[in-house]
Amino acid sequence: MQDLFGCEIRVSGAEKEKALAAWNGLAHAFLAHSAATPTHLNALLESDPENVLGLCCKGFFMVLAGRREVLKLLDESLEKAESILAQYGALPRREMDYLTALRFAKNGQWSRAAIILDNIADYEPHDAMAVKLVHALRFMLGDRFGLRASTLKAVERFDVDNFATGYIYGCHSFALEETGDMKAAEKFGKEAVFMKPDDAWGIHSVAHVYDMTAQAETGIDWLEKREKQWEHCNNFSYHFFWHLALHYLEIGNFEKVLELYDNDIRKDHTDDYRDISNGTALLARLEGFGINVGDRWEELYELCGRRTEDNCVVFADLHYMQALGRMNDVKAMDRLVNALQKNADLGLREMDEVNKIAGIFAAKGIRYFYEGNFNAAFDELSRARPAMQQVGGSHAQRDNFERMTIDAGLKAGRYNEAKALIEDRTWRRSVEDNYAKDRMATALSKQFDNSTQADKPEISLVS
Repeated sequence: MQDLFGCEIRVSGAEKEKALAAWNGLAHAFLAHSAATPTHLNALLESDPENVLGLCCKGFFMVLAGRREVLKLLDESLEKAESILAQYGALPRREMDYLTALRFAKNGQWSRAAIILDNIADYEPHDAMAVKLVHALRFMLGDRFGLRASTLKAVERFDVDNFATGYIYGCHSFALEETGDMKAAEKFGKEAVFMKPDDAWGIHSVAHVYDMTAQAETGIDWLEKREKQWEHCNNFSYHFFWHLALHYLEIGNFEKVLELYDNDIRKDHTDDYRDISNGTALLARLEGFGINVGDRWEELYELCGRRTEDNCVVFADLHYMQALGRMNDVKAMDRLVNALQKNADLGLREMDEVNKIAGIFAAKGIRYFYEGNFNAAFDELSRARPAMQQVGGSHAQRDNFERMTIDAGLKAGRYNEAKALIEDRTWRRSVEDNYAKDRMATALSKQFDNSTQADKPEISLVS
């Protein structure tokens, strides 16, 4: 049988057509970041419990969740797939490659998993699910050039008639943006959305372009006109509102930013690390502009306090550290740093190397920042900075820590060093945004407002 991309797929049991439809629905939903993804996955495994591709996808979804407690579900999916292999003695090549990649992913070797999935293109050039899984893994590794190499090859393979081509263009758009090719990124992103209006990643990628090029008004228009096009999304929808908030932050509309925070970004108080990172990063940016955010840190702090020993994704750990530091929970911060150090010493996973070269330094720097030891914060964050790309996420997301490093330098009175970082940040973004203008003025005047956020009035929302 063939799936909707034209790839050969094996389904078994008495409900083969139902299983195929569920796989097609799963693949489409995953490409579109649809909230229906788990529904299709459950339908697939109910109609075909021995579907190895489905079991492996479930395992990969658990890896991408970046949460310690879901790894049990990863183990269960992998064990089931292994038992099927043992039962039959052999599996079709595509299933075997998914299974082998999942083994590596489980052991924290995400790059190896990505390479295996990428190589499926040698015999199934239109396996869009494999392309998207590779994209997700390399995103978590901050492997921007790996992203671009993978999606460039995919763009060459997928013609306009393939169902997945629009989604592939959206992935390529994001890879182009992360490697600094903004014009091409905008072009591919818009083509992706034209071809597939539900391509959330393509819409998202263009929003990144407008953030990185400080085109806030254009970004607001782009996102607000397409809100219905991401209504189908899972918790990724919160991230769209986060991007919208960044654009409003750039033009100084802080009331709108807080309105988006309360009504959209953190309305559900979810504990997915990506949702938490939306919250912590936005509150930190607001406070960096002198805005009193009230008690909004508290619900994030309660969630992050339970995550001190996860260390599944360093990007997540650093956002947890922000909430812990902001609420001055010394014991929780100690636990988190100790977990990073313990795993760095073990060195079994790729994330352990990231702990060693960036995570530990950055976590300590965040702690020092909130303790008011700005010299130490600047030293530690500066040590982490050359390797921060590898903690994962996007340039826009990691800018949270870039701003903290610059602010630590300014608060420590190390104006020339901070000025150099501001200039480097502007060079990397190819544009001077309002944050850079404000901080450069501070560096040149050698005066920084060190009053606490609690001393400043909270903005009242307009009803």
